[in-house]
Amino acid sequence: MTSTAEANKAVILRLYEEAVNRAEFDVADEITAPDAVMHHALFSGRTGPEVIKSTWQSLHESFSDLHFEVEGIVADGDSVAVRGVTTGRHTGAFRDHAPTGRNVSQRAHVFYRLKSGRISEVWPLVDHMGLHAQITGA
Repeated sequence: MTSTAEANKAVILRLYEEAVNRAEFDVADEITAPDAVMHHALFSGRTGPEVIKSTWQSLHESFSDLHFEVEGIVADGDSVAVRGVTTGRHTGAFRDHAPTGRNVSQRAHVFYRLKSGRISEVWPLVDHMGLHAQITGA
C-alpha cells in the first residue's frame, strides 16, 4: 500500500513531468484543489488550477525548450519539498525584457501542501536575480 507521503510525491512529480516538461497544462485541473493558493506576490489573487496553469504557461511563452529537472524531493505527510532547476532558451518577452535567445537556468526550491491528494498551497523560492542576470547579461 502506498503511503500518503509517497502518493503526494507522485502528484508533484506528475506536475513537473506533464505541466512543465510537456506543456500539458490541463493536468492542473486534476491535481490542484479548486481553492489552491500560491504564496508569491506575482500570483496573489489567483486560486485553483489557474495558479498552476498561469505560472507554467507564462514561462513556456517566454522560454522555449522549458524543462524542470528534479534534483531532490522529500515528502512528509501532506507536505512535499522539491529542489531543482528550470532550463530553457529565452525566446519570448519576459517581464519587460525582449527575447535574447540565451540559454538560461533558474534554481528553485518549492514547498507544496496537498489536501486529499491535490495541491492546495505552493510556496516557491526561486532565484529571480540569477535569471535576471542571465537575461540582461549583467
